Amino acid sequence: MTLRPLFLFSLLLGTWGSGGKAGADYLDEIGFTELQEQLGDALPDGSGIPVLQTEAAFSGQYLPQDASGESSTAFSGTGNLADKSLLALSGLTGKSNHSARVADHFYGNRTEAALGNAGLAPGISDIAVILAGDFINAADDGLGRLVQSHAWIGSSSNDNLVLRGFDYAIAQEGIFSVIGVNNSSGSSVPQLLAPSYNSLAVGRSDGSHSRNGTPDDLDGPGRQKPEIVGPLDTTSWNTGLTASAGALLLSALGESDRDPRLIKALLLAGATRLEDAFWEAGETWNQSESAPLDPVFGAGQLNILRAYQSLSGGPLVESGPSNLRGWSLLSLSESGTSTRSLEVPAGTVAGELSISLVWHSPVRALGPLFPTYLRQELPNLRLSLAADDGSPVATSDSADLNLELLWLQALPAGTYDLEIGNQSDSTVACALAVWSSLRLTAQVRVLPQGENATQIQLTDLAPGKSHTLERSPDLETWTEVATFVPSVSSQLLTDPQSTAPDPPQFYRLLRNEL
Repeated sequence: MTLRPLFLFSLLLGTWGSGGKAGADYLDEIGFTELQEQLGDALPDGSGIPVLQTEAAFSGQYLPQDASGESSTAFSGTGNLADKSLLALSGLTGKSNHSARVADHFYGNRTEAALGNAGLAPGISDIAVILAGDFINAADDGLGRLVQSHAWIGSSSNDNLVLRGFDYAIAQEGIFSVIGVNNSSGSSVPQLLAPSYNSLAVGRSDGSHSRNGTPDDLDGPGRQKPEIVGPLDTTSWNTGLTASAGALLLSALGESDRDPRLIKALLLAGATRLEDAFWEAGETWNQSESAPLDPVFGAGQLNILRAYQSLSGGPLVESGPSNLRGWSLLSLSESGTSTRSLEVPAGTVAGELSISLVWHSPVRALGPLFPTYLRQELPNLRLSLAADDGSPVATSDSADLNLELLWLQALPAGTYDLEIGNQSDSTVACALAVWSSLRLTAQVRVLPQGENATQIQLTDLAPGKSHTLERSPDLETWTEVATFVPSVSSQLLTDPQSTAPDPPQFYRLLRNEL
């Protein structure tokens, strides 16, 4: 089934620079360098994953290398694309520099890593490339490709029809699709393809990308986009980079587990939220129970190390304590629930606990003479975490998104019940991912004394929660120094005692609430 040709179609390329970060620093930022060092030759590289790259025509060209002299639309890659098979679905053209740079970050051979032009999945060897306009006219056909990169923006005569057909193909064919939003914080979320429910929209860690939610004339207006950000200096390069992360993860899974909802859940749970780039942009990462994504940075910055750690943790069991890193593919019956028991071991603290849940927006195909699509009611799922005594810890319950996200810092030792609830009147398939960092309990460090006071450096605090710092000369009698509610996970306090207390003092930190 294919969509009818859509008229009034136009493409708008966001502005883009000549390169990314210096050298391959961004590979360090997203955890790839550390993952590479840990796994060595066992590192998954996207092998066996067929991919699709859609491109806007740039000066009449759309291919990642010059193919104007080729005799067939199926040709072999050269240079950074050597040993790869490319298929030009929109005919043979010369090289588009934009397409080439996206390709470098998506499936390039890493021969230009030192220049900042490298992705995570050099094992990808089966690549199809198509003009965005041709793709739009058949967006309901995944073309047999498991991962797609769409580094362009545009509109059509019927954007909702395109997006519904696109979401239908993602769900029916199991496609992990990555969309770039526009560059510039003054721009609105584009009509295509970022407002899709079932794909993953990508922005920039410096916040210089589209804002203010999906357009009012589309299904689900006002939904947060992007859902994740990358460290490179254009949304296009970040689109290729995030698509390569998806291909890496897919190639690490068995075929029966290659579900795009799981890949999206792993990337969202693994995203980092304490990035210097956020602070440099004058903003911090925030969420609420009804709005689990930050209004600028979505789930946070791409981190392939954390996503892979969750994947390698294996399936989370429903009976007995589960790992604090893992995943599950679930099917929730009407108004049904599923529970996972998460245990933070005694003597430790979960410095961060990140949990994501992803499901598809269902679309029904109508036809067949005049194919069209009907978006059905969006299932409403809920994530909640409770202590073993039943007291609530955190909840994610968005009414307009097809994802939920919990993020907690400095969660103390104990057993917690994670409940995934289906608040809909139909069965819903979904993917759950959990990532955490276990550390010893909050650290208290006495710094070299100042002239009239002692400074105490506190780390692994729980932002927004009440803490009390106490001191004692004998570990038996304790005196309060300060009770405070930190806004970040580390803080420097001053104890206005003498510079040379006699006897020496001991310090301890108490957390007064979960």
